[in-house]
Amino acid sequence: MTEAPDSIQQAANLWRIVSGGVVDDSAVSSAMIYLSYQSSGIAEDLLPQWSGERLRELFLKQPNAEEFIERWRGKFVPEVTLQKPELVTFINEFLAAHQHIDDYFESLTIFGHSRRTRGGLGDFLVRRPPGSSNNWGLLFTTEGRGRFNCVRQQFVARPGDMVLLAPGALYEFHRHLDEEHWNTYWLYCKPAEKVMNLMNWQELGPYIYHQAVPAVEMPRIQGIFQQLFELESPAEPLAQAVVENLAEQLFLRSFQYAQRAGGTIVDSRVKRALGYISDHLYEDFSIQDVADASSLSRARLSKLFKAYTGRSILQWRDERRMSDACQALAKNAGNVQAVAEAVGYDDPLYFSRKFHQIVGVSPRQYLQDRRGQLPGA
Repeated sequence: MTEAPDSIQQAANLWRIVSGGVVDDSAVSSAMIYLSYQSSGIAEDLLPQWSGERLRELFLKQPNAEEFIERWRGKFVPEVTLQKPELVTFINEFLAAHQHIDDYFESLTIFGHSRRTRGGLGDFLVRRPPGSSNNWGLLFTTEGRGRFNCVRQQFVARPGDMVLLAPGALYEFHRHLDEEHWNTYWLYCKPAEKVMNLMNWQELGPYIYHQAVPAVEMPRIQGIFQQLFELESPAEPLAQAVVENLAEQLFLRSFQYAQRAGGTIVDSRVKRALGYISDHLYEDFSIQDVADASSLSRARLSKLFKAYTGRSILQWRDERRMSDACQALAKNAGNVQAVAEAVGYDDPLYFSRKFHQIVGVSPRQYLQDRRGQLPGA
């Protein structure tokens, strides 16, 4: 990896922004462009044009912001002593600290082309709590492999795979540790309801979906993403309308591929059932309660629900709870009893058994495996 001559200066600018130092507007803009270019590949014109004060305010909303600032203070105060070998770690930890990102882009549809290389900038474990986003995240793998924690399984995305993270999904993914590279196009948006009502992808886990793009269709999908990058001033209202149109094309094309592979649109009554479970996730409810909310008999609902999700109602509820538990464990420093109570279980031993049954490891092992930015890289 070749670093730009001013990489250390850009890191220092980022530090001053988040720690409350004095940074002029040109330095703020330069630091944001550098960060995007080196890591996520966001189109330059989509970057927020905010002051250092506003960016600091947004950063301090992140759960681990203060911890990050204190951990790196000694490298920037009283003078900059950050060395090139530490630069990648600093940038990746800064990026990894961002668990709530909706406020950065407001209502814009944003897109990018990420190139993750072993040990390079952007090569970190993306980890955001369920429910931290109101948007949909689409990742399309073009090279290498990536690994997604879907709670009920660990899914490995290969070239041609699209993974969709709906609002409420656990964001936890990284480059597969056996790969040198993982390249993806990505999209972060609020698609129209009329479009998403046609959703027919396979469910990998709670609010996480997958669709494989046929090999002969990959150039078409890549071409749509390329059209996004060819737009001038993509944040302007008319350009955003074109961006949204192209995003709809991506979704509609993928729904066609799913239909050819046997995918079916989810029944509206199952949607109501999913909504009821999400609204009462940590409460005790019966299958009859869910059936009443869905206007179906218990037997009919159970059959439709399993046909769509591959899980029973209570299995899906427990997976959704464990999705929340994955993030709560990190937030509560491994306090299993506190996490159990937070996600609806009075008995921490029963919670631990259920967690192991669904996630595949104990809560403590899960937390140990995920310490650091990219374990085992």
